[in-house]
Order: sequence, then C-alpha cells, then structure tokens
Amino acid sequence: MNILSVTVTYHPDLAALRRQLDRLLDSAAHAGAAGAPPFALQALVVDNGSDEATQKTLRGWTAVNARLALLELGENLGLAAAHNRGIAQAVSRGCSHVLLMDQDSLPDPDMVAQLTAAWTALAAPGPEAAQPLAAVGPRYTDPVLGNPPDFVQLRPWGLFRHKPDPARPRVPVDYLISSGCLISLAALQAVGPMDEALFIDYVDIEWGLRANGLGWHLYGVFPAHMTHALGPRVMRLLWRRFPMHSPQRHYFVVRNALWLYRQSRLPWRWRLPHGLRLAVRMSFYLLLGDQRRKRLCYVWQGIKDGFAGRMGKPPWMA
Repeated sequence: MNILSVTVTYHPDLAALRRQLDRLLDSAAHAGAAGAPPFALQALVVDNGSDEATQKTLRGWTAVNARLALLELGENLGLAAAHNRGIAQAVSRGCSHVLLMDQDSLPDPDMVAQLTAAWTALAAPGPEAAQPLAAVGPRYTDPVLGNPPDFVQLRPWGLFRHKPDPARPRVPVDYLISSGCLISLAALQAVGPMDEALFIDYVDIEWGLRANGLGWHLYGVFPAHMTHALGPRVMRLLWRRFPMHSPQRHYFVVRNALWLYRQSRLPWRWRLPHGLRLAVRMSFYLLLGDQRRKRLCYVWQGIKDGFAGRMGKPPWMA
C-alpha cells in the first residue's frame, strides 16, 4: 500500500501541525505491531492561503525532508478543493490510497497502521470481505468535549450508533469524518471527487453517502484512534455538551445542509432526522450562544443561499 497523507492548512498552529506530520511520517514503523502489512507513506501539506510567515515555515520543513511536500494554493479555496488538489497529487505519484487530515488532528502513533491492517482484513476473501471497499476511518476524541462519538450507520428506521465491542473492531458505516479517512484512489475514481460547491461543511458526509449509494463500503475502525477538535469552545445544555463554532461557520452549516436536503441522491433516512437535529441545535445556538445578532444574520443568509443554490465561496469571505 502506497499512501499519500494530505493535510489541509489555513493559519495552522505550527507546533500542533509539526506533531501531526512527525506522527504520520513515522507511522510505517508501527505496521508490524498493529498486524498490518508493510506500507509506504509520504506527506503533503495543502495550504489554503495562510500568511507568509506560516508559508515560509512550511517551505523550510519541506526543504529538509524529501518525504514531505507543500502545495500552496495562494488563497482559501475551501476544504473540498484542497482535498481534490491533494488527491490529484496522489494520482500523479502513483499512490494507491490517500489519507485525509485536518490541521487540528493528532493521530495515535499506530493509527495509520491500524487502518491499513483493517483495510487488509476487510479486502481479503472471507465472510467479512467488503467489496468494493472505499474507505476506513478512525475513532476520535475531541480534546474539548472529551467524549468519543460512536460510528454511525443509516438503517431503515433511522440512525444506528455502533458502540465499542471487542468482538467487532470494524463496523460498517455510511460516512466518516474526512480527517483520518483512508480512501482508495480506485474508489475516488469511481465515486468522483469531493464536492467543491460545499466549500467546507458536510464534504465528508456527502461523499460517504454518495459512495455508499453507489455500492462502495465504508468502515469505522475502533482500534485506530486520533484526537480531533470539532470546535474551540463548548456550550452546555443540561447533561449535553455541544461544540460552539463561529457565526460564519454556522452560515456554511445551514447553507450546505439545506442544499444537501434538496439532492435526490441522498437518502431521506439521513435528510429527515438530520434536518430535525439541525433545527433544534441552531435554535439552541441562537437563543443561548454569544454574538446572537451576528449569528442570526449569518444563519439567515445561509438559509437564503441554501434555498437559492448559491454555493461555493461566499462573496463576504475574503
């Protein structure tokens, strides 16, 4: 297996990014302990228009490490576009798989090895074989929320959440978060690229549901783990805790969700429950969150643009 990890950056915490890249570049050393076959991994940073000081540091890192490369986009083209540029690099290098990473994720030392071990087991002939296999992904813990979410699978009656079970280290899912997701280039060729119209939110969910609808399988891998921050702050309601994003980010959440609800290729058993949860959560943020007036303005603009189909990078975004 020949892997290119693609980390998308936008004004990153350089110390955290350095830790992530070091972990990724050292991951092949853990293949044997994880029961994975040998694999090769190179790392690519796709920078989405960070400041010059950040870019200078990134150039310095790549100058002294032949296994680390930098692709500078010059402006913020969005997460989906950055992923697609990284995937194109993987194709040109003759890689078999791409590992997508967010800048604020830190994989466990053996995360990639656990993913490759799971891939090998799932792709091998036998009762567990999942053909064609599109992607596998790790379980993550948010350092702010502290509670690792379950893997989600759509069933006829709604969402089913897979709890950790030693007897089932790998479970079928309908989508995975993009960070930590190991995807085959064969699946990307068959399913298509990430949808750049979404810009940032729901890119991973849309691709996973699209792949699943075309008969490609995705699996969550419990032994593979990373830390991943969903948001810088947390809001509490009774016993529940929720990540608090900026008002601008809530624009994308609302706009993209409304646009996706109108896409016939996505199943109703995802659209209906997700729409209800989104309405409840946005009401919660608007009533109890900070910057309520500003948040309401962005949410309202997201509603208008979502129904009108005005997608991509919004004009108010520099």
